[in-house]
Amino acid sequence: MCAKKGGFILVEIYATSEFQRKLRVCAYARVSSGTDDMLASLYNQITHYHKRIKREINWKFAGIYKDEAFTGTKVDRGDFQKMLKKCYQGKIDMIITKSVTRFARNLFETVRIARELREIDVDIFFEDEDLHSINPESEYKLTLYAIHAQMQAASTSENMKWRISYDFQKGISWGLKDCFGYRVKDKKYIVHKEEAEVVKLIYKMYMYGGYGDQKISNILTEVGIKPFKKQRWCRSSVRQILTNPDYTGDKILQKTFRDDPITKHRRINRGEKTKFIVHDNHEPIITREEFELCQKIRKEREEKRAKYTPRFKIHPMAKLIKCGNCGKTYRNKIRNKKEVWVCEKYLSEGKASCPSKQIPHKKLMECICKVINREIETEEVVNYVANIRILEKNQVEVETIRGRKQIVSWENDSRAKSWTEEMKARAREKTLAYRERLQYAK
Repeated sequence: MCAKKGGFILVEIYATSEFQRKLRVCAYARVSSGTDDMLASLYNQITHYHKRIKREINWKFAGIYKDEAFTGTKVDRGDFQKMLKKCYQGKIDMIITKSVTRFARNLFETVRIARELREIDVDIFFEDEDLHSINPESEYKLTLYAIHAQMQAASTSENMKWRISYDFQKGISWGLKDCFGYRVKDKKYIVHKEEAEVVKLIYKMYMYGGYGDQKISNILTEVGIKPFKKQRWCRSSVRQILTNPDYTGDKILQKTFRDDPITKHRRINRGEKTKFIVHDNHEPIITREEFELCQKIRKEREEKRAKYTPRFKIHPMAKLIKCGNCGKTYRNKIRNKKEVWVCEKYLSEGKASCPSKQIPHKKLMECICKVINREIETEEVVNYVANIRILEKNQVEVETIRGRKQIVSWENDSRAKSWTEEMKARAREKTLAYRERLQYAK
């Protein structure tokens, strides 16, 4: 455009596209397994995108995101989520990926993400399909491709299920992993001698020593025995050893299964699928008789506990009571037919982690009533009390809803007086049963 100004001709020149802002372009690559062929494919994709993005003069390289050995049916992939976060932060204008199947194999998630990115002007370019998601009219085609990708994933999953089931019928195991007492070699369990001795000790403590899961875990931690791939023992790890028939040398196949090829949620097989048992599949650590005795004792203990434990419900004081030592919540328990409060950390990790003491519910209510200066029922406590802390030396700190704090002491009842004839009879029965089990062990 020309114009005269002061006798001179003024020519207006506009910047060419070369000086305009470049598109910030990234690439996404994914392979579903870590095999050599797949890793080579991933490397080729990365090399291709490096060259492709850098040779375009109007593009600015915004990185390459890659996920190795991840299924496309899920979107909770590390680099995939990082890439989306950069898009939402306005740091990426376009994503290049090989195909819809490489991007995702989930119809709902593919369409949802494409729509969300379109709203913030971020494009996804699928090379094989020659498709840009930024165009609203491309959504129909994208949906069709996404349906096909999801159906491929479902078909592959069904084929794999058939193959696994076929191998199960022949006694061939799938998915064996190292565990405490065994290491996997050539798809077989090999006994780890040191850990096998600990497994035997755990069974003896449970069956002949009368110890429970938590007590055993506390003992193992205190003596310095290390669990498998964990920092310390816990109740669940001991229970898993005591209820696992693999230690008898038998292997139960298809204990779990996945019923949805998209979510891939693993479910415990409670009769929905056929289970297969392979006898003498590997070297045993304990005998079948010991395992059966252990399950019998466990069942008896659970029935006895259920008899004296009320049906679970959230206690009205559950969130009020904290430990003065570790800060954890106190839990309501029934012990010897009496309601008590015990520190959660003490229950799960033992006295070494938290030396706090339990307090009878009756004594706790007496302390609360002293502070508020009136008699109340358990359900009414939340109307008067904001917080409760269980301190050392049989002391309780009660904070009312008005902000007033007071420390109250309490005393244990004499143990000799608290023992009823029924409790004494149960103790005698327990001692006799222990002696019988000890005799059986010898």
